[in-house]
Amino acid sequence: MDYRRRAEASVKLEKEIASKLRQIIQNPSVSITITEYRSRPVSVLGEINNAGVLRLHGETTLLETLSLAGGLKQDAGYRVRIVRRLEEGPIPLAGAGPDSTGRFNVADVSVKDLLEARHPENNIVVKANDVITVPRGQLVYVVGEVNRAGGFILNEQETMSVLQAISHAEGLKSSAAAAKARVLRPIGGTTDKEEIMVDVARVLRGAAPDLRLRPDDVLFIPNNVTKSVAWRSLEAAFNIGTGIAIWRP
Repeated sequence: MDYRRRAEASVKLEKEIASKLRQIIQNPSVSITITEYRSRPVSVLGEINNAGVLRLHGETTLLETLSLAGGLKQDAGYRVRIVRRLEEGPIPLAGAGPDSTGRFNVADVSVKDLLEARHPENNIVVKANDVITVPRGQLVYVVGEVNRAGGFILNEQETMSVLQAISHAEGLKSSAAAAKARVLRPIGGTTDKEEIMVDVARVLRGAAPDLRLRPDDVLFIPNNVTKSVAWRSLEAAFNIGTGIAIWRP
C-alpha cells in the first residue's frame, strides 16, 4: 500500500471513529498517527553478507533491501532474481513472468543498473514474502606470469576475451612467455578438460584471433622456465578450488 492509500485509509478510520463517538461526545475530534507498519518478511539468499529473512517496515526498495542484508559478497554475480507470489501482484520489471508452477512471478535485474542508477524504475519496492536471490558469479581464471592473478567475475555478457582477461589481471610480467599461453577448458558433462594453446603475443599484435573465454576457463601464462609439471599442479589446485583470489572487474 503506497503513501496516498495509507493516508486515505487513516482519514476514513478517523471519520468512522468520530461517527461512533458522537453518540456520547459532542463534536469529537479524532486524529490517527501511524507509528509503525506491520513488518513484512522477505528472504534474501545467495551471495549476500547477511543472508536470511528480513523483517521490513514501510516501503523498502530492492537496493535498500540488499543493503540491509549486508550488501553483496565479493564473488556475487551481476544479476538479482526476484520471486513473488501471484497474489502480491506482478513484478514491475521488463521480462517478468510466471514460473513453471504458475504460482509465482519471476524477474531478473542487473546489479550494475541498480548500483549506477541507470534505470531507476528497476529499483522496485519489495513486497511481503518476496524471495531475492543473488547467485555466485561465473568466473574466468587468469594465473601465471600476470600482475594480478585470480578469478574474474563475468558480467552479463557471460564471456570474456583473452585480452580483456589480461587487462583485468593488470597485464603480463616481463618474464611471461606469452607465445606459450594455454587455456584449460572444462568439457561439458564430464570431469575432463581440454587444453587450448593460445599465442598471446600474436593476439596482442592483432595477428591472431582474440579467443573468447567461457565460465570456468583457466588462462595460464607461463614463464620461460615453466615445466609441464607446474601446469599439472596448477590444474590440480583448481580442481579442489584452493588458494584462488576473486576479483570483480
